[in-house]
Amino acid sequence: MVVSGRREKEGEESIKLVEKAGGKCLFVKADVAIGGEIADPVDRTVEEFGWLDFAFNNACAAIIETDMTARIRGDEKLRGRFLALHPAGRFGQVEEVAAAVLYLCSPKAAFTTGVALPLDGGASA
Repeated sequence: MVVSGRREKEGEESIKLVEKAGGKCLFVKADVAIGGEIADPVDRTVEEFGWLDFAFNNACAAIIETDMTARIRGDEKLRGRFLALHPAGRFGQVEEVAAAVLYLCSPKAAFTTGVALPLDGGASA
Protein backbone atom coordinates (compact mmCIF):
# COMPACT_ATOMS: atom_id res chain seq x y z
CA MET A 1 0.00 0.00 0.00
CA VAL A 2 1.15 3.53 -0.73
CA VAL A 3 -0.08 6.46 1.33
CA SER A 4 0.46 9.91 -0.11
CA GLY A 5 -0.05 13.39 1.23
CA ARG A 6 1.46 16.78 1.94
CA ARG A 7 2.24 16.11 5.60
CA GLU A 8 4.92 13.58 6.43
CA LYS A 9 3.99 13.26 10.12
CA GLU A 10 0.48 12.03 9.30
CA GLY A 11 1.88 9.81 6.55
CA GLU A 12 4.25 8.14 8.99
CA GLU A 13 1.35 7.56 11.40
CA SER A 14 -0.59 5.87 8.60
CA ILE A 15 2.37 3.63 7.78
CA LYS A 16 2.61 2.51 11.41
CA LEU A 17 -1.10 1.60 11.46
CA VAL A 18 -0.86 -0.41 8.24
CA GLU A 19 2.27 -2.22 9.39
CA LYS A 20 0.72 -2.91 12.80
CA ALA A 21 -2.15 -4.63 10.95
CA GLY A 22 0.39 -6.77 9.08
CA GLY A 23 0.57 -4.85 5.81
CA LYS A 24 3.43 -3.31 3.90
CA CYS A 25 3.23 0.43 3.36
CA LEU A 26 5.20 3.25 1.77
CA PHE A 27 4.67 7.01 2.18
CA VAL A 28 5.13 9.30 -0.83
CA LYS A 29 5.07 13.03 -0.14
CA ALA A 30 2.96 14.69 -2.82
CA ASP A 31 0.42 17.51 -3.16
CA VAL A 32 -2.41 16.93 -5.65
CA ALA A 33 -2.67 20.70 -6.12
CA ILE A 34 0.78 20.62 -7.77
CA GLY A 35 0.41 19.04 -11.19
CA GLY A 36 3.95 17.73 -11.32
CA GLU A 37 3.48 15.71 -8.13
CA ILE A 38 0.27 13.89 -9.05
CA ALA A 39 1.99 10.99 -10.81
CA ASP A 40 4.59 10.44 -8.05
CA PRO A 41 2.47 8.11 -5.85
CA VAL A 42 1.42 6.01 -8.84
CA ASP A 43 4.97 5.75 -10.17
CA ARG A 44 6.37 4.82 -6.74
CA THR A 45 3.61 2.23 -6.23
CA VAL A 46 4.44 0.46 -9.49
CA GLU A 47 8.17 0.76 -8.76
CA GLU A 48 7.82 -0.72 -5.25
CA PHE A 49 5.05 -3.31 -5.73
CA GLY A 50 5.05 -3.96 -9.48
CA TRP A 51 1.43 -2.89 -10.12
CA LEU A 52 -1.44 -0.69 -8.97
CA ASP A 53 -4.75 -2.34 -8.11
CA PHE A 54 -6.73 0.81 -7.33
CA ALA A 55 -6.34 4.39 -6.15
CA PHE A 56 -8.47 6.49 -3.81
CA ASN A 57 -8.24 10.27 -3.55
CA ASN A 58 -9.73 11.88 -0.46
CA ALA A 59 -8.00 15.28 -0.64
CA CYS A 60 -11.29 17.20 -0.75
CA ALA A 61 -12.67 15.42 2.32
CA ALA A 62 -9.69 16.60 4.35
CA ILE A 63 -10.23 20.21 3.25
CA ILE A 64 -13.90 20.11 4.25
CA GLU A 65 -13.04 18.66 7.67
CA THR A 66 -10.35 21.26 8.33
CA ASP A 67 -12.30 24.34 7.36
CA MET A 68 -15.98 23.79 8.02
CA THR A 69 -16.44 20.86 10.37
CA ALA A 70 -13.68 21.89 12.76
CA ARG A 71 -15.46 25.20 13.45
CA ILE A 72 -18.77 23.43 13.99
CA ARG A 73 -17.25 20.81 16.28
CA GLY A 74 -15.61 23.51 18.42
CA ASP A 75 -18.79 25.53 19.03
CA GLU A 76 -21.42 23.51 20.93
CA LYS A 77 -24.31 25.84 20.03
CA LEU A 78 -23.38 25.86 16.35
CA ARG A 79 -22.84 22.09 16.46
CA GLY A 80 -26.32 21.51 17.88
CA ARG A 81 -27.93 23.73 15.24
CA PHE A 82 -26.03 22.02 12.43
CA LEU A 83 -26.83 18.49 13.62
CA ALA A 84 -30.50 19.38 14.12
CA LEU A 85 -30.69 20.31 10.43
CA HIS A 86 -28.75 17.28 9.19
CA PRO A 87 -30.92 14.33 8.07
CA ALA A 88 -28.79 11.79 9.96
CA GLY A 89 -28.46 14.04 13.00
CA ARG A 90 -24.75 13.24 13.37
CA PHE A 91 -21.37 13.53 11.74
CA GLY A 92 -20.15 10.69 9.55
CA GLN A 93 -17.47 8.34 10.83
CA VAL A 94 -14.16 7.53 9.19
CA GLU A 95 -15.11 3.84 9.16
CA GLU A 96 -18.24 4.62 7.10
CA VAL A 97 -16.19 6.27 4.38
CA ALA A 98 -13.60 3.47 4.51
CA ALA A 99 -16.34 0.84 4.06
CA ALA A 100 -17.63 2.57 0.93
CA VAL A 101 -14.11 2.90 -0.49
CA LEU A 102 -13.37 -0.77 0.16
CA TYR A 103 -16.60 -1.78 -1.56
CA LEU A 104 -15.92 0.38 -4.64
CA CYS A 105 -12.39 -1.01 -4.90
CA SER A 106 -13.54 -4.61 -4.54
CA PRO A 107 -14.65 -7.13 -7.17
CA LYS A 108 -18.19 -6.84 -5.75
CA ALA A 109 -18.42 -3.38 -7.35
CA ALA A 110 -17.38 -4.62 -10.80
CA PHE A 111 -20.70 -3.53 -12.34
CA THR A 112 -20.59 -0.10 -10.66
CA THR A 113 -19.31 2.49 -13.14
CA GLY A 114 -19.52 6.24 -13.63
CA VAL A 115 -21.22 7.06 -10.35
CA ALA A 116 -20.63 9.81 -7.81
CA LEU A 117 -21.33 8.41 -4.37
CA PRO A 118 -22.11 11.10 -1.78
CA LEU A 119 -21.21 9.95 1.72
CA ASP A 120 -23.10 12.66 3.54
CA GLY A 121 -25.85 10.97 5.57
CA GLY A 122 -28.53 12.22 3.19
CA ALA A 123 -27.58 15.92 3.26
CA SER A 124 -27.47 16.17 -0.54
CA ALA A 125 -30.65 14.14 -1.13
